[in-house]
Amino acid sequence: AYRYEPLPVLTKLRPPLGPTSGNFSVSVFGGPFVHTDEARCKFGAVTVKAVVVDVGELHCVAPPHGPGHVALEVTVNDQDYTDQRVPYLFYRDPHLSRLMPVSGPAEAAGTEVTVYGDGFVNTSLLTCRYGRTEVPGVYKSDREVVCPTPPLPAGGFYPPVPEVGDDGGGGALSWTALPEQYNEHPD
Repeated sequence: AYRYEPLPVLTKLRPPLGPTSGNFSVSVFGGPFVHTDEARCKFGAVTVKAVVVDVGELHCVAPPHGPGHVALEVTVNDQDYTDQRVPYLFYRDPHLSRLMPVSGPAEAAGTEVTVYGDGFVNTSLLTCRYGRTEVPGVYKSDREVVCPTPPLPAGGFYPPVPEVGDDGGGGALSWTALPEQYNEHPD
């Protein structure tokens, strides 16, 4: 038996950009996506296996790729690809060199920490992570981003109670006395 299926239509990518090193998950929304082992995503000329989550979503792992925009297309039969040329941006992997200041008040949020490095991208998706807490970052240039700090709970740790099997250091924030702080790179 041969089945005719409608060609999927792509409506959204999450995220619509990623680093050139690849190896991160991309969710593709639209459909209809048929459950099959033949689903693929094509980033420019590079094809990778995709997993159909449901009729409206599939996931694929982005491959390493040179910087720049490429067209992303999908197929559910490993032959007939969509032809929408949905833009996907590969950007150079960002590198961090230092941050300033290296400390701030524990229970008050909002200290503006400037992160220096290179390869930062001006996008509304720019995010900074403190432990497990994410805050929106502010793009200043490809070498500078500002990340406001979240508050540290009164108990001194985030999250306040370690998870089962967590040694307390798995991404948790904690306070330290100023004399105990140091810069790993003195420059």
